[in-house]
Amino acid sequence: MLTPHQIYDQRFMQLVKALLKMASGNLSQRVPISDAKDWKDTLGMLINKANFRLNWMCKNLGFYTSPNHSL
Repeated sequence: MLTPHQIYDQRFMQLVKALLKMASGNLSQRVPISDAKDWKDTLGMLINKANFRLNWMCKNLGFYTSPNHSL
């Protein structure tokens, strides 16, 4: 379980904000990666890769060029 100090960590809050933006359809959010190489960096790299892949998929499906896209 996370302690209160870990919950309010700035890097943790960046991860939360990135996930919330992804859920709302904003796929341009990128999480900065630090030199610590801990679980937050691993999660940040996964979020960045998922954003890249989802952007690529939406572009290839034509969501960004059609006038009635939902993203």
